[in-house]
Amino acid sequence: NRGKQCYFAMTTIIKNYLVLRFAYPLHGKTDDEMIKYLAAMPDHNALTEELKEIIEGCIYIKFANQGALQDTIMKHLKQCTAIVKKTIPETIVNKNKFL
Repeated sequence: NRGKQCYFAMTTIIKNYLVLRFAYPLHGKTDDEMIKYLAAMPDHNALTEELKEIIEGCIYIKFANQGALQDTIMKHLKQCTAIVKKTIPETIVNKNKFL
């Protein structure tokens, strides 16, 4: 199923980003374990809620019709992009104005 592949890719990419960006020990953790770990981080409550919604999208795709599925995937893809943009260090943002 392409929807499942998309969510697998999204969660893998965001997990790898968080490992590289914040040195969080997320490799080898399930999506649920990742959410629990992030929930314990005091500065990332909003981030945790966004990721939780994206991960719950994996469950949703099993029951969604194709039109709703596409809309949901696009929404979650935009959320992943926003998470990265919100957490990029300011020096990198200023150096690369295209972000």
